[in-house]
Amino acid sequence: MLRKYKESIRDCQRAIECDKTNIKPYFRSAKCSLQLGDTFEAGRQLKMAKVVAEETPSLSKQIPLIEKELEMVEKVENLMSKMEDHIKNEKYEEALSALEDAMLLADPLLTKNTASKTISKVDTNSLGGVSLKWRLQRGELLIRNQLYEEANKVTTEILKTDSTNSEAITLRAKVLYLMNSIRIESVQQSIRQALSYDPDNTKARKLLNKIKKLEKEKDESNVLFKSGQYAKAIEGYDKVLEEQRKEGLTGVLEVKVLSNKATCNSKLEKHKEVIKDSTKAIELLEKITFQSYNPGPSDYQTCINSALFTKLFMRRANSYMKTEGYEEAVRDYRVLQQMKGNDREILQALRSAEQALKQASKKDYYKILGLDKNSNPSDSEIKKAYRKNALKYHPDKCAGLSDDEKKEAEKKFKDIGEAYAVLSDPNKKRIYDMGGDVDGSSASGGSPFGGMSMNGTEDILRMFMGGMGGMGGMNGMGGMGGMGGGMPFFTFTSGGPGRSGSRQRGGFQDFSSFF
Repeated sequence: MLRKYKESIRDCQRAIECDKTNIKPYFRSAKCSLQLGDTFEAGRQLKMAKVVAEETPSLSKQIPLIEKELEMVEKVENLMSKMEDHIKNEKYEEALSALEDAMLLADPLLTKNTASKTISKVDTNSLGGVSLKWRLQRGELLIRNQLYEEANKVTTEILKTDSTNSEAITLRAKVLYLMNSIRIESVQQSIRQALSYDPDNTKARKLLNKIKKLEKEKDESNVLFKSGQYAKAIEGYDKVLEEQRKEGLTGVLEVKVLSNKATCNSKLEKHKEVIKDSTKAIELLEKITFQSYNPGPSDYQTCINSALFTKLFMRRANSYMKTEGYEEAVRDYRVLQQMKGNDREILQALRSAEQALKQASKKDYYKILGLDKNSNPSDSEIKKAYRKNALKYHPDKCAGLSDDEKKEAEKKFKDIGEAYAVLSDPNKKRIYDMGGDVDGSSASGGSPFGGMSMNGTEDILRMFMGGMGGMGGMNGMGGMGGMGGGMPFFTFTSGGPGRSGSRQRGGFQDFSSFF
């Protein structure tokens, strides 16, 4: 088949002029018009054929066949109208579905792609008899749905039969640009080639200008990043992302801009934003690379975008660690470990994340004292934090609270004592920081409202006060008196049977003066 539809339509018109009662040329002209994507002309030819059949008694049997063809053309027109509406509303998946339904309806010989793992319904290799206009439109919608490899097949099939087709060359340059598979200079050269074949190709000229503008804005943002102006670089990248999405020029390039933006936010310690941008980039890259199936570590390792996946997973994992998302960090590091094998940096990061996850299931002694573990607080900072928190929740400060509030204060007071007992002991602190098991509860044995062991929280408080004030009973021993004068200090009970504890008085009137 030569597929010279325009020439065929002209031949049909000459045949109709010779014999207006011959309805075959009407059918053939309608079919050729449909192959050109002109549903209006196809319907017009069929309506004229129906008039002829109705006026010619010998052709009355052809009327049902004409009506069936007219009904098909009307359905195709409705589907194409739906496609246009979906495009206006940026519902590109629905637009692609409507277009392919129209193709299948217009060409019964078209192969339906039942084995496809994507949203596409038709086999690209069987589209030779379908309107070139529709095939190019399908290519654009495949791009909008990030199905770049399928879109590239569309251009390849068209260029096999017409290597100078300007629209197909333009579409192919767009696909290669979005896949980031060739240098930007080569993309621009392809578009210029398309313009040399058709200087009136407005799509090619617009695409060339858009690419130049986006590349310029991206380069300016990269310069800001390299000079350490991260906030301004982020503003620039956001502008590029907005333009890319508006023009439908997303793809791997959007992934790279998101990656650059995540790097800037990492420098600014905005780790929640890093996680957000990295996740968005990974999800988009997965869709581009693997289309409709869920990939595993081996897929990430062997795909063309492996290096980009590695970079994104590593950055997101590091930010998960910074935001105490240890379970998520372990998940990402394990993916990286399976991708990169025995990479020492990744293995060390994975071990650290696993230790942090294990530690997170225990009490966070740093958080209890209001400290940031990552800042590696000094002994004096630990001591200062302990004094501040112990005073806040000490029994003498909680006398006016309700029973439930006293219980909560008692628990916090005990936890504060545990935290200090561990973090003030170099050996225990080292084990704790490494994720080891450290029993801090023995350091705050007993209730802060009752008797306590010598290692209790109040004994630690007493160290800060140089041994001043009364001390309660210890495991069977009576209480020892404190220095005279002042208001009551701590209230204790006896630790053992047969001995009553004593209410002692310290030597200072205001407890807070010890801190």
